[in-house]
Amino acid sequence: MFKLVGVLVFVCVIQTALAHFPTKGEVRINEVYVGENSWVELYNTLDVPVQVNGYYFKFLPKRPELDVSRISQTTIAAKEFLVVKLPSQVIPEGHLIFVDPSQEQILDSFTFGGVAANILQGSYYRSPDGGLWSEHKTPHPTPGSANPVSESLELASEFQVHVFNVGQGDSQLIVFPSGFTVLIDVYESNWNSNNGAEYVASRIREITGGSYVDVGVLSHLHLDHIGYAGYGGFWHLIEKENIQFGKIIDRDAGQWVDYNSDGLCDPDTEIQWNVVGTFSGTAANWLCYATDPANQKIYGIREIAELCSTTQINPPDTNGFVQIVSVDAIGAYMIDGTTPVTGNYSSWSVPPSENDFSVGLLVGFGNFRYVTMGDLDGDYDTSSYGYTYNDVEAVVAPRVGHVDVYHANHHGSSHSSSQGLIDVLRPTVSLISCGVDNSYGHPDQTVLNRLLNYGDVFLTSDCDTTRNYGTAERLNKDILLYSQDGDQYFVQGLQSHIRFTTTAKLPSTCSS
Repeated sequence: MFKLVGVLVFVCVIQTALAHFPTKGEVRINEVYVGENSWVELYNTLDVPVQVNGYYFKFLPKRPELDVSRISQTTIAAKEFLVVKLPSQVIPEGHLIFVDPSQEQILDSFTFGGVAANILQGSYYRSPDGGLWSEHKTPHPTPGSANPVSESLELASEFQVHVFNVGQGDSQLIVFPSGFTVLIDVYESNWNSNNGAEYVASRIREITGGSYVDVGVLSHLHLDHIGYAGYGGFWHLIEKENIQFGKIIDRDAGQWVDYNSDGLCDPDTEIQWNVVGTFSGTAANWLCYATDPANQKIYGIREIAELCSTTQINPPDTNGFVQIVSVDAIGAYMIDGTTPVTGNYSSWSVPPSENDFSVGLLVGFGNFRYVTMGDLDGDYDTSSYGYTYNDVEAVVAPRVGHVDVYHANHHGSSHSSSQGLIDVLRPTVSLISCGVDNSYGHPDQTVLNRLLNYGDVFLTSDCDTTRNYGTAERLNKDILLYSQDGDQYFVQGLQSHIRFTTTAKLPSTCSS
């Protein structure tokens, strides 16, 4: 009898030792139901059982009253499901996060605002299990069993623009019907933060079902657009989240030169600047990382943006394109009308703003046209912080022409989205990414009025709460735009999906 007990104990120890503890993406949030008796379903994507005892869920923004107790069940069998009850107070907003307690690591997340779910009753679900989120809820939830095959528009049949609700910064993912993806910018709030990259990585996996992005684009070298190398942003995506990029498109700010031949980049003394105005540790540390041949994950795939190119970012879709319409302020002049903004002004006491050098993209799908240009400036002024704004929008506008949708430059700043630019673009829809109660007053009221005069405006959050927003919709979630045919497109609003018809249709006139 004692020998048998010993064998049983030995077997249990062996089973525990062999238990697989899931890493990112291996156990996925597969279905979510919010209502009476709310619940979340997990799905084990592996061919082996996984142990999830002690793992738990939490909500972002953090709401203690919605904390979910730790999972008590030890394992989820291979290709099987686990249903966990949610608190009754859950409402469909914010983010539901699945967490590994050993490292407080996010394994998967679900963003209520990120899924184009309609207002019908039912559950949010992936189709197939562990795959892409369906565009619509299912009226027939399937807790603990296989999800239905989605009858909605799948990733493989539609064009999508996701503007992530990342606060006072920017990050967006463009997905073509072929599955070709373009990630523009990765927000971080602080130099030592990786929260933005964590969120963007989770959204990439949710939307694409994987960890591969065809092209990553850095609009310009500011913290709220690229993060700080060594901690967050693009660096964290590449080095810590294992997001793989086909290529990275960057601007020609400069490169590391190993002046003392020690093989280590000193960001304070060893950056040779090429095209630069204001610069900071964000820019210098990025160049230390990106231009060091030892960093093979980035060095071999990085390219400098080529003005007017349609081949650097080249989706395979026959009716899709991406054209670079601005980079390094090429073609723009300072207020004197003769000094080019492009150049090395690192020694100037009052240099141009880094915003002036933003990379801008014109994106086409069928007749649909979308433009996004980072923090590009559109007036002449001098900041009290010791730099100049230059009207780069004036030279970029004719390259772009009429568009359907405009992603507002510089979060709706008063120094961008000039009347001249908007009169050329004539956008039916404008999208603004900005943070709640931000200290910059974004969006500026004049800019907001200017955009509303041309069409509808959607914002990622409440932004500056003192503004008169009129008919603009402050979503407090990701902005989702999608189109099946390139003639009609939809924006997910507060209550419904709003349909628009393309009016642009004109080819770009960009020429370098």
